[in-house]
Amino acid sequence: MAANKDLVKNIIWRVLVVMLVIGVASIFIFEMYKTHVQKNMEFTSRYTFSIDIDKNGNVVTSEDEEESETSSDNENTYNFTSMSTTTVADTWIDSFLHQFTGIFVPRSKKLSNVKINDTTILDESTRTCLISFNANVVSQSSEYFSTWDGVTLNGKLTCEWVVTFSLVDHYDNTATVYVSAIQTPEDYGISQYDESIQNSASTTTVTSNTSTDELSSYNISNSILYVSYNGSSSYIVVPVDIENLIYDSSSSTSSSTSSSSSDKVVLSTSYMISQSMTAFVYGGKSVNGNYVPLSVIYSNDKGTNWTTYELSSTLNSVDFAYVNFVDTTNGFIVVGYDSNYDTGVQSSIIYRTTDGGETWTEMGNTPLQHPIKGVLTTDNNTIFICYYYNENYVSNLYVSHDGGTTFSNIILEDQELDSSAASSGSTTLTWSDVYKDALVPILEDDSTIVVYLSQGDNATYNDGKTAAKYTSSDNGVTWNYVGQLEINVTE
Repeated sequence: MAANKDLVKNIIWRVLVVMLVIGVASIFIFEMYKTHVQKNMEFTSRYTFSIDIDKNGNVVTSEDEEESETSSDNENTYNFTSMSTTTVADTWIDSFLHQFTGIFVPRSKKLSNVKINDTTILDESTRTCLISFNANVVSQSSEYFSTWDGVTLNGKLTCEWVVTFSLVDHYDNTATVYVSAIQTPEDYGISQYDESIQNSASTTTVTSNTSTDELSSYNISNSILYVSYNGSSSYIVVPVDIENLIYDSSSSTSSSTSSSSSDKVVLSTSYMISQSMTAFVYGGKSVNGNYVPLSVIYSNDKGTNWTTYELSSTLNSVDFAYVNFVDTTNGFIVVGYDSNYDTGVQSSIIYRTTDGGETWTEMGNTPLQHPIKGVLTTDNNTIFICYYYNENYVSNLYVSHDGGTTFSNIILEDQELDSSAASSGSTTLTWSDVYKDALVPILEDDSTIVVYLSQGDNATYNDGKTAAKYTSSDNGVTWNYVGQLEINVTE
């Protein structure tokens, strides 16, 4: 009898172990599959999102379209000009928001409790309507929805869009719905949101500096430069005259500066602050009538000791600088000088260290004599130089895979424009007409490099708010097109 009980217990125990193993394996497989799906998910911008609908206003798939083609000869073709804008708008907004509600959608792009509040026709003749909706943003720290012209309060996103639609009739009882224009109600000339919500909302400003830890920062107080690490309230003095720093000419105020430099912001690319290395590039200009050599001051022990290295005693009028140590021994500095923005001319030079900053080697000039927009270094050999757009150059983005000795321009492959974008009045647009100005590359956590091809100045398509996204997983040797996305361009 006891033997039978032991046998039963043994069987139960083994069954539980097997169930546990199966459960753990299932979770692991699900997470692996989820990661794979998320990596390949594409989210279409509201400006470029389109749907195919049938005569009842329902979304049709490619399979549905094939069926409609075989049956269209036996049916009367529906005239889509008679379809109400309300039907078009309701179907479009429901489909657009559905992208962000799936089980595999990353938290940073996920919405829940989506509610379409109202669709109000503003002009039936142009198919213009006001769409109002709200939803809960799953990740309240996400900046993804900051481009949606909405108000976020306590994790709830409220949006009101004035959308103008266009329909392309395929004469098989299906049509494609495109967006011709999206405006805020204020731009259209009507009021926006409940005032109490709008007044309670806060505005988030994101400053990107790939060379600085998120929680590390600098502060200028009483004409002294300080740095802090890992969000600490303790500040460490950087032994450099603040007048010699390289400041951002496009910024006039900053909460992180005070006293005589209260109206100046240190150029974000001219310094880096991290646990392993802190560095500030300064000089290369005349201060109070005296020339200050171009130099870098750095510390590899979080400010306990500082070392200064003179890069050049001749360069003058330096107004751009980039510094980054890709590891504890390898680093790059790029400086722009003698700039003439009226003629679009700027000289620039590259310095490189392979011994942690003790010595620096001049690698030579960058490939163009043109103002630099930004720089990205990903390892001890790869450096990207992004220039301000100029139509006379075939590309404004260059890469070096030998530490800055030689460069090649990056040509991102043209794609097909959506039908709504390919025509602007009497002008036929091509991809290169719309997307032409490369933004500074971004290095993702998984080492993927992202480049957005923007529309540049005087953009008209989607009010210039969309850009073409490309990615590279081999340090910029090859590029893959991802899609057209809505972005906030800040430089």
